[in-house]
Amino acid sequence: MRIAYNGLQFCGPMNGTRRYSQTSFEQIVKHDARNDYILYTYAGAPVYASPVGFEERKHKSVSQMLLAESALSQTPCFDVLHMPHPFHSQIGVPLCVSMLLAPVSILTVLDLILYRTPDYVSDSYHKNYCNQLRISTAWADRIIVLSEYTKSDFVREFDLDEAKFDVVYPGVDKRFKPIKAREWLATIRQKYARGGEYILCLASYYSHKNIKKLVFAFHRLVETTDIQHHLVLAGRSDTLSADYNAIKGYISRNKLDDRIFFHEAIPEEEIVACYNAADLFVYPSLHEGFGLPLLEAMACGVPVVASNATAIPEAVGDAGQLVDATNIESLCEGIHAVLSDQKLRERHVRNGLERARRFSWEESARRHVEIYEREHTRHLPDRKPKLTDAWKLYLANALRNTPSCHLTLAQPLPDENSEFMQWASPGLSDRAAAIYDPTLVEIIHRIRSSQPLDRMLKALLVSARSSYRALRRITWHHE
Repeated sequence: MRIAYNGLQFCGPMNGTRRYSQTSFEQIVKHDARNDYILYTYAGAPVYASPVGFEERKHKSVSQMLLAESALSQTPCFDVLHMPHPFHSQIGVPLCVSMLLAPVSILTVLDLILYRTPDYVSDSYHKNYCNQLRISTAWADRIIVLSEYTKSDFVREFDLDEAKFDVVYPGVDKRFKPIKAREWLATIRQKYARGGEYILCLASYYSHKNIKKLVFAFHRLVETTDIQHHLVLAGRSDTLSADYNAIKGYISRNKLDDRIFFHEAIPEEEIVACYNAADLFVYPSLHEGFGLPLLEAMACGVPVVASNATAIPEAVGDAGQLVDATNIESLCEGIHAVLSDQKLRERHVRNGLERARRFSWEESARRHVEIYEREHTRHLPDRKPKLTDAWKLYLANALRNTPSCHLTLAQPLPDENSEFMQWASPGLSDRAAAIYDPTLVEIIHRIRSSQPLDRMLKALLVSARSSYRALRRITWHHE
């Protein structure tokens, strides 16, 4: 069996979503010796210099990839397509279309955070994202989520059958473990907290991460208790974030610059030591699809204080101090309890180490392969294509006339004389509007469950010189 993994997101900036999906892919390939894997990325931005256990195929655009590799080609290159995210770019082909162009399509959805927080992105991006999310979940043969909470959230919001979902917990990398190198830990404390003891929080400055409440709670602890710890906030600075600017202003007004330290995202080679050097890890987020940093901290022998919201209790279990992170008093009490009560602290460390051992990437990889093989077997008796020949012709023509592209690269652009630079020049990128028009996906979405509309399309494709203009003239009625 040949499994295609959509790695387009691997070509963008490193964030939590990319880190999860890329690690997951690497672990699946590492632990599956039975099947062949293809990773699709963008031309000009290869992710792996020397792929091991899989083939990396690079294309200049989503259009080119779908035309060359999917059911639109003469010889489809894969049996199962796994999309680790329902949306990748506002510019270009709606990736939910690829759900229809694979014999079996698997979709991973992490959470509904962006769906519920339109102020994080532009109006057009949010509208397009929500459209693709709704249609991708409807068209996918199977949906993977990281927690029971996320499954129930999607079932409620989109009225989906819960039997369509599989919960596959992420794993904790074995490098996350307690370390005793005192000199190395002292160096880390000096770098991140000027040599002092510290409380660690790894998070971005999106409002749902709730960093403002953590800063307010820490300030109250400084004023009302004798704690000597510093607070280390590690995450990419964002001057466009209202929360980030409010936090910076609050710290400056209250003269907390010598107690609260800002750092950019911690380098991968230092993150294990950074966890180990902390006395406490705090995660006040109000919405998570799972909460992997909590397990990483526990695997390093660090006690955790976390919000009791959404999927976080599912990750922490009884191995940490869960609090109402919307309440400053509750946050203060949770943090102070773990720092001041040695027996409570030791119990959380012991339980945390035990809980983290339950989440392995080997088990996550095994579950993914099990889903691929089960769905492939289940669809073998039904050889009917997801799209009629007429629809395949229509989509192929639309894609051939769409110079869609994506220019968020993992490395700088090549020199201006290269083939890729010529393709990615401003003159060409201006034409990368693609079939982003939501009319297309809406029409496909309707037609999949309507034989009369399918027959109408076939007639149009025979008689109309421009099928798309003809389709736009139709008044679509709810059936």
